[in-house]
Amino acid sequence: MGISRSRSRGYNDRSKKTKNVSHSLGSLRPLGPGNFKARLRIVVIFLIFIVLVAGYFLAWSNYFLVTKVLVGGSSQIDSEAVSSWFEVLGKKRKLGIIPENHIALLNRDGVEEILKSKSLYIAGLNDFARIWPNGLRVEIEDRSPVAIWNSGERYFYIDRTSTLYDLVSADYAQATDTYLVIKDYDARALATGTDLGYQDTVNFVLEIGAFWERYIGSRPVELGITSELGREVYFTSDEGWQVYFDAGENAEHQIKSLDVILTKVVTNANRPRLAYVDLRVPGRAYYCYVDEPCHQQNDEIPTEEATDLTQQQ
Repeated sequence: MGISRSRSRGYNDRSKKTKNVSHSLGSLRPLGPGNFKARLRIVVIFLIFIVLVAGYFLAWSNYFLVTKVLVGGSSQIDSEAVSSWFEVLGKKRKLGIIPENHIALLNRDGVEEILKSKSLYIAGLNDFARIWPNGLRVEIEDRSPVAIWNSGERYFYIDRTSTLYDLVSADYAQATDTYLVIKDYDARALATGTDLGYQDTVNFVLEIGAFWERYIGSRPVELGITSELGREVYFTSDEGWQVYFDAGENAEHQIKSLDVILTKVVTNANRPRLAYVDLRVPGRAYYCYVDEPCHQQNDEIPTEEATDLTQQQ
């Protein structure tokens, strides 16, 4: 009897549990049309809210508009000037919607282009960082002159990128020993801000100037560009003779060839009669005297020999 009652109670307990589970599963019914539409309506309202908030901060709010710029590295541009440029930039809008000084739109390349367009004294950026919510920190690289460019009656400072960025008085240009003066024999009508596209040639001229003082000794009194492509460069010595270089060839090699001609070929007695030395033909160096027809008296020496002679000194 005891065993039967125990089994009966166990059976009853299992039946109750089964009923409870069935009841729970029965409650997990699919949402009705009304419940689904209610939840969808909530999601749509939430997304609209997000879009409105984003639109507000992108198009109407001033909270993320850059008005403060901390400037370092420049001796010519200060923070106040740069900050004012970005405030003015806020009057323009991308796609007619977002102010152009919104911090989300500003990256390093974009800011660099903005600054370079505002001042010719800015060559680029060395560092850039956003300061949320409405500031920037920039490290400016000032544009610095490496020579003076003369075209017609105008003189300009020119930097390593061959950009003309400031006018120089003729009196200063003709008297200075600080910068080489490069004469443009095309005498083009140029203005500040012009990129000549002669970056390699400008760097070549600086190399030739340094090697000239090292190997030749005296400072050239004039140098110029004789071709539109900027490849042909000439220097005039303080003795009056000229040297023609090819800016596409190695600068030191050409100067060494010139040094050999002046010390091994052209005697000291003939130096006053020297008209020019032409190093524009690869592997050859030509020289000519003033009082002799150049087409008949052009002598040539291999530049390889010139280099060897230089190395033997």
